[in-house]
Amino acid sequence: MEAYLTELELRGAALAARVLDEVAITTPEDWRALDADDLSEAMEELKKAGVALGDRSKMKRAVIVTGAALGDEAVPLLAAMAAPTETPAAVEAHTEHGGASGIVAHGEASGAIHEKFATGISYAELGGGVAGLSGDTPCALLIHGFLDSWKSWSLIMPELAPSTRVIALTLRGWGDSDKTGEYGIDAYAADVLKLMDTLGVAKAVLCGHAMGSLVSTLFAARYPTRVEGLVLCSAVSKLDPAHVINPAGGKTLGGMGEDFCEWHRPHGREGEGRLHMMPAAAVEYLQTLQLADLKPFVDSGVVPSSFGAQVMAETLKANTRSCHETWADMMAEDHRAQLGDIRAPVLILWGDQDAMADGAEQGRLRLLLKHASSVVFETFAGAPHNLIWTHAKQCAAMLNGFMAAEWGKEQFTDALDSSLFSDDGVD
Repeated sequence: MEAYLTELELRGAALAARVLDEVAITTPEDWRALDADDLSEAMEELKKAGVALGDRSKMKRAVIVTGAALGDEAVPLLAAMAAPTETPAAVEAHTEHGGASGIVAHGEASGAIHEKFATGISYAELGGGVAGLSGDTPCALLIHGFLDSWKSWSLIMPELAPSTRVIALTLRGWGDSDKTGEYGIDAYAADVLKLMDTLGVAKAVLCGHAMGSLVSTLFAARYPTRVEGLVLCSAVSKLDPAHVINPAGGKTLGGMGEDFCEWHRPHGREGEGRLHMMPAAAVEYLQTLQLADLKPFVDSGVVPSSFGAQVMAETLKANTRSCHETWADMMAEDHRAQLGDIRAPVLILWGDQDAMADGAEQGRLRLLLKHASSVVFETFAGAPHNLIWTHAKQCAAMLNGFMAAEWGKEQFTDALDSSLFSDDGVD
């Protein structure tokens, strides 16, 4: 098979791959400090791994996460990454028969997370699928927030009970999923239904973070027979464009949408750009947006230092159209009148330092879920908007208890391991 990158591009990809393993190169100066031996060794390691011969997945992740540090030197390599990746023949052959073929497996243990692809959606299953699980095995379907991918749940997934089938998906427009079609809450709910049908999931507990919570509540109202329960993290009933998220700078949710609109400029054959090809200032904006809340938890050792790099790697895979159109759709989305149609039990997890969804909004959300069979509300003291990153073990414990309970608050509370809530400032 022919190599599809020039030697210069391969060298850049090899350098980037080292960052994934060592997480030691974070500035342009760090890159320039590498000597010729380091470059040669990295390139040879990458070749041995087969990256140059058709397996783009590792290289693509590596290049995107480190492209900002290279600045102008990265332009040729990042341009190569913007080209669509061909679907492996094995995947095409399997999906023709209605299945989904595994692309990447992280380890071989029964608790390994396996990346797969179906119906244009990149997703991951814990333990590699349904082998050995009965038809009534509970299923948790995890839906990420804006700018993210299924990997937003990667700290939580290993903590979930082995008796649960766990599926985390990447919505279209983000991560490694297709960058085609319409983007928005309504379209995403339809995508979730299509994926459930394809994977043979009759009912699931939908777990949504932020934007994913809007998808989850709309799905639950629209397809009640497919929902066993709802777990809503950092959720709102409706986003308010006038809500101020940065009092010092006066930045509003609507103002953020204007930023995303500015990035949406014609670029390439699809008439849209990729986030990893945006100017350095735009990348810095995204880094602040995604990582500011995370930094104290990384500094204190609560969150692995490599997780921030993973977050940015996934963030920068998106294209500008998905950012612009999805954000505009979220601002307009209003299915509050349908929340009263939800009958499934609901668990709401909220951090009291959430700048996007305040306490007053949590009260409104609970009132609107007036016909849910039960609503359990848990506040995490000191937790920011991305509490599924900063308080992963605690969130997993809540989810495990919710899945194991008979949906009553008393049984649910008894199912929790309260010892998990003695650390990290969680009450």
